[in-house]
Amino acid sequence: MLRELQKIDSEVFFEKGNWGYAALVGIAIPSLPVSIEFADQKILFRSGRVATNDLPPIHHMIALKQPNGTALSQAHQHICDFANALSWIKETPIEIKEFSGGDLPRQQGYIGETSIEFNNDFFIEYLSEPSNHSAKLALAIYREGQLLNIPAYQCLSYFRILNLAHGRGGHLKQWIREHFDDVREYRPNRLHDWEPMPTKKTDSTIEQYFNVSNRCAVAHASAKEPTIDPNDLDDLQRMQNDLPFVKAMAAYTIEHTFGIPSAQTAFRMRR
Repeated sequence: MLRELQKIDSEVFFEKGNWGYAALVGIAIPSLPVSIEFADQKILFRSGRVATNDLPPIHHMIALKQPNGTALSQAHQHICDFANALSWIKETPIEIKEFSGGDLPRQQGYIGETSIEFNNDFFIEYLSEPSNHSAKLALAIYREGQLLNIPAYQCLSYFRILNLAHGRGGHLKQWIREHFDDVREYRPNRLHDWEPMPTKKTDSTIEQYFNVSNRCAVAHASAKEPTIDPNDLDDLQRMQNDLPFVKAMAAYTIEHTFGIPSAQTAFRMRR
């Protein structure tokens, strides 16, 4: 559903209660405090601060005030569900760090090269609120995949979504065979000319290629079976080449199997 950000008074962060909060990394937010409704709860944002000569840097904060007596784990789950939905619709890696709880929300400092960016035109066009456990898990795994920085493990993460929806072995290979062209057309600008790179093992079909020379070769190690070598340039280039297609298979599954609209579909729904 469409969402609207609400400006809030910063005094709300000084109201004692049962708070859950965390550092929000990977997305630029407004410089002034805002809130948004998500799954019958109010999610609050408070912007961070870049380092100055006098003050240390602090992360952006995401926070949630729960009824007294509610377990802290529920706040963590709710904040993560929100981050998953936001990461999906924005197609960007969003990290929830240093989650904590207490009677007041406290922003977290950081050391290193983390950048703090602001966007006063920030908006959220759509957020999905799936109630089905598998659909929620698929979004969580998709955010995990976007956060990883090694293509082989990103592919493996996205394959977990395919396993969740389509099973393993013959069922998964049949799905890949039957939907290969659908996935290519799902993201035609990125995948129109996509082709698999050569492997040390001849794969007779596209489903065999993805199952043996990608998923299994990353998940397992064997002297007799294809295994991704992190020092082998050909393997590294092949994983980099495979990644857009494997990610598209995961996204296609999230939209068409779990029924969660993509940003492009949400945009068409608004017109």
